Amino acid sequence: MAIVYFHPQNLRPEDIGIHKAALVEYFTQGPGAVCQLDSLYFQESTMTRCSNEQSPYQLLYGQPHIFEEVLGFKFRISADSFFQVNRGAAEALYKTVAELNRACVGGTLLDVCCGTGAIGISLSPQMERVIGIELIEQAVEDAKCNAALNRVHNCEFLSGKAEVVLPNMMPTLNSDGGLTAVVNPSRAGLHYRVVRALRNHPAIRRLVYISCKPDGEAMRNFRELCCGSGFKRKITGEAFKPTVAVPVDLFPHTTHCELVLVFERYCIGNKETVTSMKAMAETTTTTEDVYDDAYEEKQGPKSPLQIVWRNVLLMTVLHIGALYGLKLLPSVSFLTLIWTGVCFMVSALGITAGAHRLWSHRSYKASFPLRIFLAVANSMAFQNDVYEWARDHRAHHKFSETDADPHNARRGFFFAHIGWLLVRKHPEVIAKGRKLELTDLKADWVVMFQRRHYKLSVVVMCFLFPTLVPWYFWEESFLNSYFVPCLLRYTVVLNATWLVNSAAHMWGMRPYDNSINPRENKFVAFSAIGEGFHNYHHTFPHDYATSEFGSRLNLTKAFIDIMCFFGLAKDCKRVTHETIIARVQRTGDGSHKSG
Repeated sequence: MAIVYFHPQNLRPEDIGIHKAALVEYFTQGPGAVCQLDSLYFQESTMTRCSNEQSPYQLLYGQPHIFEEVLGFKFRISADSFFQVNRGAAEALYKTVAELNRACVGGTLLDVCCGTGAIGISLSPQMERVIGIELIEQAVEDAKCNAALNRVHNCEFLSGKAEVVLPNMMPTLNSDGGLTAVVNPSRAGLHYRVVRALRNHPAIRRLVYISCKPDGEAMRNFRELCCGSGFKRKITGEAFKPTVAVPVDLFPHTTHCELVLVFERYCIGNKETVTSMKAMAETTTTTEDVYDDAYEEKQGPKSPLQIVWRNVLLMTVLHIGALYGLKLLPSVSFLTLIWTGVCFMVSALGITAGAHRLWSHRSYKASFPLRIFLAVANSMAFQNDVYEWARDHRAHHKFSETDADPHNARRGFFFAHIGWLLVRKHPEVIAKGRKLELTDLKADWVVMFQRRHYKLSVVVMCFLFPTLVPWYFWEESFLNSYFVPCLLRYTVVLNATWLVNSAAHMWGMRPYDNSINPRENKFVAFSAIGEGFHNYHHTFPHDYATSEFGSRLNLTKAFIDIMCFFGLAKDCKRVTHETIIARVQRTGDGSHKSG
């Protein structure tokens, strides 16, 4: 089966008909005939993706369904249904799930995100009852047909959102004989209401979680299943404990694999709950800064810009002051020039080594003294406190180049550079930002202390300290001290940071992933002390170097390496050369040069 997704643009129906006829000819009589298609579907849509209900699939050629046989069961598959493309690997996956569920023979099986019913039907011989829940209506119809096709009478399948169907159904379930859950969600993971319903039902003692991306949204689900009952609001059930993890290689030609985990009930005391919270704080970045390719922008008219005139005035005055500082630059002393450079470097490190690589991505671990220094340096940079900066940056990675991205570069250079600070945040930025898991930031005493005292720390570190040092110690004029190491330095740091959001998303090569907007930009790398290797960074966000090429044009990496040498930092995360090359060959634009 092949499905062609087609944006109609401004074409007339008769023009679209010509394209349809050309597709049929290509796949039946032209070079595409080698595919030997059983079904050819066509879907018109102005969106990135949509369901059959939103825009019906149109059968251009062949049969309306295809059929696969797995583990002796026959399955019908429609255009809007999901089914594993590797049949042999799918059998290995379903056998693994059956083996892990062998201890729970009998009773009721909840098959959440059941698709065409493949898992539930394959497990039906060892269960008394199987209840499947699936969002896609065509898939539910397929599942019902598949149960009848295989003469399986103990399966029923329900259509709807799992977060709506499951909580309403759970109180009515008869738990005699035991209750087991198998969940197989998309990359977006389970809705928190689904996790809450599973946690709060005491009869569920075992849960099998099949994750196609365990380092993505699934990680949040794992924490929600295992955290203390008082840790998440409205979670009252006993916590689960992960007991078994089995990787299943569905795609041998790639580095990707499915992960099947078994969670079982256990009770934890207060001390273990605290330890669990700290452990979860260490792993948060594997979830919240990973691009969410399941996110879809809302259709319809865009929200109107709401200009914040106070910010416009302040930014205008600041840049006028910086221009005046530039005029004064030839008249300042040599010591003041050196001091300006020191303040620039400290401010920049507060953003790059601190708010960005440490707190946004957790790409390395910093000691308490180093975290204090980076928080102070961040206050000198005056670009919002660490907590807010990291939250917005995680949203930027997770929803990059969408309305939920605070500085969406698709809205133009000016918006991505400074305009996003001159208008109210898009409603999607606010909504998605509130849903991010920020436990690690809340658990960091340094981050929360800086947040509580941010305004005072900015006045002292961004304005008073840079101004008073040259004025007091080597009698620089107060005018020079204020306009050069204070305002000019602050403005240059701001614009260097903003270039990462604007220029590095528009100009440069994309050697690691040609499907995303961020680019490799050496000028930005130089001005932002290492943050311009942006295609690499968005491809491998947890690499502490944010670059394949070490400390080249990357003073931030050099600084972190020095901190490691003195024992103030450790556990720097790095991507292997083999992984980089494999990704370059798979998704790069061909511009990659090793070394």
